[in-house]
Parts: sequence; structure tokens; C-alpha cells
Amino acid sequence: MGWIRTDFPVMKWDSYLQKVQKLKPFIYEEPVKKITRFLHYVGEILYIEGTLTQSGDIIVLDPQWLCTRVIGPMLAPEIFVQYSKRLEKKTMYTRNDIEVVFKDFADIDSLIGLLQELELLFEVTINTAAGTDISYIIPGLLENEIPEDQWKQDLTKKIYYGRRFQCRNETDSFSPGLFPRLQTRLERHFRDLENPTQGIWKNGIKICCNVEGLIYMTKGWRAIHLCVRAEREEEIGECYKMLESVTDDVYDVINTCCPGTNIDVHILSVNSLKNHRDPENVSYYSMSQIIEAERKNIKVFDERENKVEETSSLLCVGCDPTILRSLGYQSDVKWMLGDTLKKFSIIMDKRRSFGGDYRMMADLMGFEHAEVAGWEETAFPKSITQHILSEWSKRWADRKRGGEKLPDNDCFYQSNFINLTRILRNKDCNVDIAREEIQRMFNKL
Repeated sequence: MGWIRTDFPVMKWDSYLQKVQKLKPFIYEEPVKKITRFLHYVGEILYIEGTLTQSGDIIVLDPQWLCTRVIGPMLAPEIFVQYSKRLEKKTMYTRNDIEVVFKDFADIDSLIGLLQELELLFEVTINTAAGTDISYIIPGLLENEIPEDQWKQDLTKKIYYGRRFQCRNETDSFSPGLFPRLQTRLERHFRDLENPTQGIWKNGIKICCNVEGLIYMTKGWRAIHLCVRAEREEEIGECYKMLESVTDDVYDVINTCCPGTNIDVHILSVNSLKNHRDPENVSYYSMSQIIEAERKNIKVFDERENKVEETSSLLCVGCDPTILRSLGYQSDVKWMLGDTLKKFSIIMDKRRSFGGDYRMMADLMGFEHAEVAGWEETAFPKSITQHILSEWSKRWADRKRGGEKLPDNDCFYQSNFINLTRILRNKDCNVDIAREEIQRMFNKL
């Protein structure tokens, strides 16, 4: 194809499709995509599905041009002496830095756009006295590692959560290009949310989006740590939102850069996160350990530090549906999702003028009338229904761990959803609409 031989052998999908349809009239787009993917798989061309909102898919017609003329002078180690001009390793690059290396064989603006699409670089805006300057960061060329002061102990941070994305097989490791691409994806993602990253280094990137997050690549490229921390319990929802958002990006980049690599997700120890300055050395638990501990109503044990932790401190209570999905109606009521808890509490609280459904609920849970009356007179930050559910969960945990023999009566001491729905069906309580909210929660999982 004569139209391959250009100084910039790259085409947007629409232009490429028009070219193909001129050569082969009446061919539809879907067959062209299938043929193009085949050519990509056999290495004849590169078919890059667009990641930038404003751009579509991209076709690189000459893979050798991309590898030898672009990737080589940009990322190849110094042992590749055939490149007379190459980018030096530093934190930021100007347009002129890039132009000096690539101007002889590529249009610089088009090349920068391609490199952004390939997630090899991203632009940063720098405000100066003279105005606004645009520079570029190439994560794959960063040399400095995370300074210790970027994740030091902070007494104002009370809430910690973390996840570890680890290669399942010991012989596997992530490709060296994965983490730079993830850094670019995260920078772009959070910049679109008007929360640009707060720092980037060879082995990490720091994000502040209401709460603080650090994404860290461990030595040997075998695992990625995602650490999140906040000051108040009210920010647990924001912590979970960041965990989920970054997790989606991690999976997407792994599937793109390391297809076929099996990974396991572990949960980082909260004790370890609070006490270690080095993200490399945090302890972690498998998801199966946490689910089994919750099923048995026991704490998880950290062999490395010889400590135990509550499952409810490791997962975001009120936000994370992991336990609900795994244990179903046997899950403790403390895992009720926030939206459901709010609706459930409104239903149970507002009927107190009719005798109080929450009073009958509390009675069936084994609470004394005097206890409930005392709670009614106290100003709680949460509703009385929420307080009753919380006390029910705490007391069941204490009874279970203490080995207490339960009385043989009609009280539903065990604080799971099985008993809660039974209570709501009881002739003395019987609140169908509250029970339906719980059913909706499980149906949505």
C-alpha cells in the first residue's frame, strides 16, 4: 500500500476505513475491523483502540517505524548505541526537548498526540509569571523513587484501607511498561475529575481526591499496592470510591499490557499501613482469609506482625459488598450498604408514633425495654434504628467470641440478615417494606 510510506504512518480509524472502502467498495465496517485485528495479531500493523475521549481508534501502518524511530530513541536502554539522538532521563520535558530528537522523521504535534494515546506520556500545565507553559512527563523515564516523607505516619489520618494486586504465579511478573502506563492512566483519570496527581515517581504516584491515595509498584514488578487514608469516618465512602476507581484502572491496564497474566487481590493490613513508612513492607491478607474469619465471627491473624484485626476494619463497612456477595443472608447486618441502611432506618424510625417498629425489633433481638427507652432520650448522630442494629452486631460478636451459651427462647441473638428478615416477618413487628429494601440490596449484588 503506497499510503503507508509517509513521514507519519499513522491513521485514525475513520480515515483508514475510507481508504479500505475505496480499495474494496461495499465492504462494511465490522468485517474491516475483523481483518484489521487479524493483521494486528500477526504483526503487520498495530490496531490501537482509543483511550482518549476525543479520539477514536488508531492504526499504526508501520510497526517497525514505531519501534525503531519512536520507542527506541525514547525508551531503549543506553546499551542500544544505534540511536544518535535520544531523550535523556529527567522529570519533565519541553516540546523542544522532544522536537530535537524526533523532528527529522515525524510531525511533532502528531507524534505527541500518538504518544499520549499510547499512554507513554502526559502533559502538565505549569503556571509561571510569564503565563502558562506546557511540559510533558514520561513515566517510563523517571528515575527517582518515592521519598520517605510522602507516606510517613500522620496522626491526623485515622482511616486506612489498601489492596494488593499480585501475580498469582511466582514465576510471573508484570511487564516493565505496565506501571508507567498505569501512572499515565491515573493522571489523566483524576485530572478529568479536576484532581490532578500530587506527585509521581519511578515506583509510585500520589493522588488526592477528597482522600489521599498512593499507588506503589513493589520491587520485582510482582505486585501493585493501593493505599488510601482519610481523617474521619464520614470519609469511608470516599475511600471506597477511590479504591474502586483505581482498581478499575489497574484491571484495565493489566488486561491491555499483560493479557493472560492471572492476578489475585489481597487486602492490606490496616495496622501495617498505619505503622510502616515503606509501602513495600506492609502485610496483607487473602480475600478468602477475610471471608472465612467473618463467617466464623473471628478476627484475622497477621502472622508476620503477630497481631489480629477486625474484618470490619479491613473492608469499607457500608460500601464494600464483598461479604454480602460471599455469605449472602448469613452476613452480619453491619455490612448493610449505606443506601439501604438509610432507607431501612427511615422506614423503621418514622413509625414510632404507632408503637414503634424499632421497639418490637429491639425486643425480638433481646434488648431490654429500659435500654431502648434510654437510647430514645439520647441524641445520637445516627438514627435509633441504626444504633439498635449496631448494638445488635456488637453484642453478638462479644457473645460468639466469649463462648456464651445463648438462652433457649424466641430472641434472635445472632445479628445476620436471616434473623433480621425473620424479625421483620414476626407478627409483632411485620414491616414488609423494610424487608423489601433488604431484598433489593441483595438482588442488586
